[in-house]
Amino acid sequence: MTIKEARSQAEKRAIQMALAATGNNISKAAKLLEVSRPTLHDLLKKHGLAIKK
Repeated sequence: MTIKEARSQAEKRAIQMALAATGNNISKAAKLLEVSRPTLHDLLKKHGLAIKK
């Protein structure tokens, strides 16, 4: 595994955990991750993650 792959996996897992902890609330998850909402949306797209409503 390359460092790039490891970082990507860690980023994806952190996003998944933040979303789970906030009941898929984008605003709260972004705050928890200390990123903006638009950044979180970009990361969701990057990692192919969909929000279940």
